[in-house]
Amino acid sequence: MKPDEFRERCKGIVPVQYCPYEENFKVDIEGLKENTEFLVDFAEKGKRDLVIMTNGSTTEWYANSIEEQREVIKTVVETADGRVPVVAGASQAGTAETIKMARYAEEAGADCAMVVLPYYHTPTREGLYRHFKAVAESVKIGVMIYTNPDVSGTLIDTGLLQRLSKLENIVAIKDNNPNVAEYAWKAALLDPQQVES
Repeated sequence: MKPDEFRERCKGIVPVQYCPYEENFKVDIEGLKENTEFLVDFAEKGKRDLVIMTNGSTTEWYANSIEEQREVIKTVVETADGRVPVVAGASQAGTAETIKMARYAEEAGADCAMVVLPYYHTPTREGLYRHFKAVAESVKIGVMIYTNPDVSGTLIDTGLLQRLSKLENIVAIKDNNPNVAEYAWKAALLDPQQVES
């Protein structure tokens, strides 16, 4: 799916998918397939817009090995089979590894790669811009910025977000900002039609 098409289809319900585990701490692939099928059926039977978001914080990507993260993405994409868009978390601590995971998400057929701010060491404002720009330029699918201060230790300010929004395939933001007024200000600067509607 091209970034513009994802932007149009990124609406409705966006459940954050849990990752089921077996007793031996391995990812429960059959459980993941069942959960994905449940979400797709819910969308199809209810005639609802839905986007599945997987391999993110709630999917416990940080607790999974790289191979398990890839397996989660592949399983969800294959099970959804194009019936609903899939956002695949591609976050890693540094830019090079994030690019590798974003490319994998694209190869696996995900419609968008979700990328959290680099964590452990908080980069400068320019460093954040370069990180997201490098990831966006490495893939042809959409990129969703995931601003999560609990994980990364910082928020993307409005000016930086406005600058990032000019990159062609940065198509969405998952903003865990507890300040509603700041969120409204970001929305107004990025899409004035949202305020007028």
